[in-house]
Amino acid sequence: MKKFFQILWLPVLIFFFNTTPLANYLYATQPLFDVFMHVLGGFAIAYMFVVMIDAYKMSWWKQIPSLWRIIFIAGFVMLFGVAWEWYEFLSDIFYHTNHQPSLTDTVYDLLFDLTGALIFCSAKLRSFRNRK
Repeated sequence: MKKFFQILWLPVLIFFFNTTPLANYLYATQPLFDVFMHVLGGFAIAYMFVVMIDAYKMSWWKQIPSLWRIIFIAGFVMLFGVAWEWYEFLSDIFYHTNHQPSLTDTVYDLLFDLTGALIFCSAKLRSFRNRK
């Protein structure tokens, strides 16, 4: 249970904040709040991936170069980003919400998810290099 909490605490915290009335208010009144949340979400999913790798002591992770670690992290974040966009799409279809007003919005959301992952990777790059 400790590993589970250690891995998921940040993404779950962001998800629950995202469902609050305060978040809905900020989405409606602050145009850049969506950008901030996607960057933060990308960062949190990247964090979750690296903590999961460390928690389960996956030895292959330490044997690959830093560039490949960044590619794996970015791919993992993009997988979650696409799943989230599917959730928004299905919510729009079945519940008549307006999470995805345009294709441009969806592509920008994915770009900001990736940006969050790359910010995380740039912060972790030193530790990646030290663990070769």
